[in-house]
Amino acid sequence: MADRIASDQVFTGTVNMAGASSVNHKASSVTNTTVAAGAGIAASKLDHQVVADTDFGVDSDATPTAQTKTVYVARGSETITGFRCLLNDTGTSTNVDFDLLTQRYHRVVSRRQHHAQ
Repeated sequence: MADRIASDQVFTGTVNMAGASSVNHKASSVTNTTVAAGAGIAASKLDHQVVADTDFGVDSDATPTAQTKTVYVARGSETITGFRCLLNDTGTSTNVDFDLLTQRYHRVVSRRQHHAQ
């Protein structure tokens, strides 16, 4: 039977869970401030996953043309966990390449000061 401590505990050093197969936390007790920046949590375990899609403005029976389109701009450091493409076969000899292009995005913020006369 497990021992139960019914009062608050304060630890000032490292808590070593050697041999523990799991640690159960109360729901919503692990918050952003309690997770270290370098914790290495997999993107698949985070709640803010984004699925971005586009039809490139091409009808399903139209002939595709070469184009580059921004589908999604990340607002911070993110991990791409998947990239999928679909080509609707119209019966013609269509050859389409889909390329995933990534680059760093640097937001430039400018401020204007207005002075009352």
